[in-house]
Amino acid sequence: MNPSCGVYMSALESSVESLFPPATRSEWLRRAGDALGVEDPLAKLQRSLGEGICVEGLYFDRKGSARDGAAVGEAKWKVVAEHRVEGPTLWAASLEEAAAGGVDGHLLSLDETNAPGPEEWRVLVQAHPWIDAESTSPQVENASLRLDLSGADVGGCLGLDPAGWWAHGSLDREGFDSAMEESVKVAARGCEAAPRLRTFAVDTSVHHAAGADEALDLALILATALHYLRAMEERGIEVETAARRILFRLRVDSRFFLSIAKGRALRQLWSQVQRECGVEAPGCAVFARQAERSLSILDPWVNVLRGTAAAFAGALGGADLVSVSRYDLRLEEKSPHAARLARNTALILRDESHLGRVKDPAGGSYALEGMTADLARRAWEIFREIESLDSIAGVLESGWVAERIVAVRESRRRALRTRKEARTGVSEFALVDDPAEMQIPQESSWHLDSDFEALRRRSLDFRRRRGQRPRVKIVTLGPSSEFNARLIWTENLLAAAGIGADRSPEALEVSRIEALPEGPVVFCTSDARLEREGLAAVAALGSQDVHVAGRPPADEVLWRERGVRSWIHVGIDVVDWLEGLLMEMGGGE
Repeated sequence: MNPSCGVYMSALESSVESLFPPATRSEWLRRAGDALGVEDPLAKLQRSLGEGICVEGLYFDRKGSARDGAAVGEAKWKVVAEHRVEGPTLWAASLEEAAAGGVDGHLLSLDETNAPGPEEWRVLVQAHPWIDAESTSPQVENASLRLDLSGADVGGCLGLDPAGWWAHGSLDREGFDSAMEESVKVAARGCEAAPRLRTFAVDTSVHHAAGADEALDLALILATALHYLRAMEERGIEVETAARRILFRLRVDSRFFLSIAKGRALRQLWSQVQRECGVEAPGCAVFARQAERSLSILDPWVNVLRGTAAAFAGALGGADLVSVSRYDLRLEEKSPHAARLARNTALILRDESHLGRVKDPAGGSYALEGMTADLARRAWEIFREIESLDSIAGVLESGWVAERIVAVRESRRRALRTRKEARTGVSEFALVDDPAEMQIPQESSWHLDSDFEALRRRSLDFRRRRGQRPRVKIVTLGPSSEFNARLIWTENLLAAAGIGADRSPEALEVSRIEALPEGPVVFCTSDARLEREGLAAVAALGSQDVHVAGRPPADEVLWRERGVRSWIHVGIDVVDWLEGLLMEMGGGE
């Protein structure tokens, strides 16, 4: 380099440094506090992700790290296609199509009607080197059959999960003990016959779908895996070998910071458990799957975005295998290209976005390491509580798991009902005339969208009986620049229940407001104009069924005397308000 250039650069660096002198932590806190007008700027900047996990405004110190090899997944993760077919003879074609599309492995959803027989398994095992199988009821005999047909170079997982079958209601305690005994026998045979084919799949999806938060889900995963590990060791399988017989199916969703932390926390926690059990070289095979509870029936195309975010989180969280659910999984009418779109999402993230080229990409981020440490700490506390209650068998038998899930689910449900946690296409930016609403089931288990789907059912009931969709008049006062944001917010709110909105002609002054004596009316204007002219405007409407967009004033009683029934604003239980509105209009019982 030219010496004169070096002198110039040195002088430039010195001048820049003089403009930006080093800042101490105390100085930063003082200036940030002044700018925000608060004494504690870090508390002001803190944002909750729910479940006791927060994102700080600024991280000064590293709270935790997952840098050791046992706690970090492989960079080049495998893409797995999910399969559901109607009969055993249809598996070959389904897997062949996915393999031609570029996937590395397959997950088969088995039941009593589609479980492959000897000939089907022979074809599948020979053609596809990595297959996992899930089921909600015992499939030990079928897994044993598959093991007999597998060689030393066959990978995947047999998918034996007695704790999962019990949680699904397919077993009682006696059945669980029997299934464990038979499963361990299969594991013992598999150690020699097919060492790369894992036996047990730890799958807590039934708990996660029912409302378990991420810390509880991790604790249940650890307790289940430890129970399987102990059972194999008692059978005489060396603990190092036994640990390699387990596959973890981890549910992740579009809350990608939390899901990234969840994947990293699982590796840390399971490594810790293995070391305590005497495993010298801990490992952890993680299969990240999109959480079914994150999928919506309403506006199902948004599920494509949710699947992309979940796969992204699974990859950055250190998963060895990643799958994306088809966007129409919850719909009765399936799209022919949904499966292709699902597998291509994961392939593009890995091979074209190059997420598979970096090992532990989240490492070094103080925020993600902090979230990982916080989540791992909470999960470990719950795990120790489970162990004190006779491990996973004890908490399943006693009903402890169900009670714990109900408690944490209510907190999540409140966040959804108040739209603190938004569901795009469901609670926010919903389509009033969404054709998918016709496919909402009459009865279903709890889901993230359960309350809003119930609103849609009431709206559909109104439509069937009246021949038209429920509609509400919206009356505005003043220029559009004053009320437009509030108007759009109101229309968006009504759409979440399938209620249409009819805007009245703009009224720049109270004297131009048209009387609407019948039916519910929502009144929108600015706070300032509401205070000055609101009572007069409500009186001009001549209705006893007025709902005001805004927060209730100090003289609320006077407003109610003029016909105001409620005030709608950010933070209210929107489901409760919309239910009441539909009831007033005659939408459902």
